Amino acid sequence: METIQTMTQLSSREVFDLAKNNDRLIIESLGLGYEQLSNGCACPIHGGDNRKGFSYSKDLKIWQCWTQGCHEELTGSIVGLVQGVLNISREEALDYIVKVCQGKGGNWNVAPFAPPPEEEGYRTFSDEEIDQMDHKVQYFLDRGFEAKTLETFKTFYDDSTKRSLRGRACIPLFDEDNLLVGFTGRTTTGHEIKWCHQPRKVPCGKILFGLNITKPYIKEAGFTYLTESPLDCMKLYEAGYKNCVSIFGGNFSKHQKELLVKNKCFSIHTIFDPDKAGFKCEQKLINKYSIYFKITPLSDKFTKDISDYSVEEIQKILQ
Repeated sequence: METIQTMTQLSSREVFDLAKNNDRLIIESLGLGYEQLSNGCACPIHGGDNRKGFSYSKDLKIWQCWTQGCHEELTGSIVGLVQGVLNISREEALDYIVKVCQGKGGNWNVAPFAPPPEEEGYRTFSDEEIDQMDHKVQYFLDRGFEAKTLETFKTFYDDSTKRSLRGRACIPLFDEDNLLVGFTGRTTTGHEIKWCHQPRKVPCGKILFGLNITKPYIKEAGFTYLTESPLDCMKLYEAGYKNCVSIFGGNFSKHQKELLVKNKCFSIHTIFDPDKAGFKCEQKLINKYSIYFKITPLSDKFTKDISDYSVEEIQKILQ
């Protein structure tokens, strides 16, 4: 195991553990607010303007950029956060962490490796349980979705008093082989973080929402409509554009690229949110993946999120 040449000789894994033990100290040394990061804020790495585009888990000691996917390149660790904020190498970030802890009385009790504890309130459901739920969620019906669409995507309202998605309108997340990997829940009050996942580390960058359902239509059409959120994908599907998937935010990952290639899809029509972050994501995708796909940007045809349009309005725009 490599050793970082610092004032004390620690292995890289020991420095990662040191960073977890002193996360508040390190985060505040970067000029960031610990509580602000924990409550959700704009990404401090790419300079986004989405006030809920970045989240940090105090319990798991990991972070995620929901708009540009900065965590995928840097890893969602404290070390990766230091790398991104200071724009330095991994080795320099490890050295920075040790020096901060040396200079400011950090906690040097490095705990032995252990897998993260099971999330409080987390439980999964069997396919049978999901099938038996009431999929006609009032929040989604009020947003203009048809009951048939909600049945197709198996939505449900979590009315439990214990689970972490309680009080949210939920959508199960499946991989392309129809295996359940987690859930995402939309706040119905507007007073909380808009979307929450369960488990928190659900591998959004490794799946394409809807692919388990829309794969045959993508193969038939020879291209896919690529959207940001599950609701946008569901609305397109409802409007008759069933060759669609969602990437969960503003970052198209290498794994998601491979899923499309695997399914012989080499043409993409992008419909991202009509805002600065959405257009930036669209341009990033064009710059990075045009060698793999024929990319047709359509985001500028829309003035609001797809899920806020009626079926008739979408059909008129895309006809």
